[in-house]
Amino acid sequence: MVDDGSERSLIVNSAYANPRLAADRSVRYLFVIRFYRSKPMIIEFLKKLVAGTPETVPAKETKRMTKVLVLYYSSYGHIEKMAYAVAEGVKSTGAEAVVKRVPELVPEEVAKSSHFKLDQPAPVATVDELADYDAIIVGAGTRFGTVASQMRNFWDQTGGLWFSGKLVGKVGSAFTSSATQHGGQESTILGFIPTFLHHGMAVVGLPYAFQGQMGVDEIKGGSPYGASTITDGDGSRQPSEIELEAARYQGAHVAKLAAKLSA
Repeated sequence: MVDDGSERSLIVNSAYANPRLAADRSVRYLFVIRFYRSKPMIIEFLKKLVAGTPETVPAKETKRMTKVLVLYYSSYGHIEKMAYAVAEGVKSTGAEAVVKRVPELVPEEVAKSSHFKLDQPAPVATVDELADYDAIIVGAGTRFGTVASQMRNFWDQTGGLWFSGKLVGKVGSAFTSSATQHGGQESTILGFIPTFLHHGMAVVGLPYAFQGQMGVDEIKGGSPYGASTITDGDGSRQPSEIELEAARYQGAHVAKLAAKLSA
């Protein structure tokens, strides 16, 4: 018999009078003892939970911003204007738009005598930086139904990126201009597609969801292959509002798809 007034003595003494009651009290006694022994650990856990320490609450991942390169070549400024409209569309989705141009191949004196627009603020791109973007939207004017040599020359230098697969899974899209309504806009954009596919890129055009390319009420560029503008033979016609809207739509469309692919 134990008689020191404690819970333990009560359990021991009761065992003689009522074994079942003693067993029940023993269980409760052990539970209380274990709870209080673990109490400091529980308190520490609750403190960390409230404080939001890395051990208890995983840090929320920061979503990376989709990055889109609008890469263009423009002799007289028409494609330059379209390029910035494309960039506006990209930015409207919350993505980052970077506008750059490819190097000019025409000698400066020839460019000046041909009245090329040489005061273009966009920086010149490098081939290696193409791998830094989630999507690349390419713009260049038509030359006899195919892409301008300045843009073609730039992409002909991407063999290293192709060999290492640096552009695989990225989005590729294109826009263009021509002097006439049937001056090779579609064939020029289609000429970009094999290059995109050889790099393993996902090709995106201008869907008919943009209904501005429908109708015959006015002269305008644009096709499901990509946005385009018509300059007239002397270059006097600037991109119309509907053509600029097509460029914005294409930029936004590409950015949204690139965001999904890179998520």
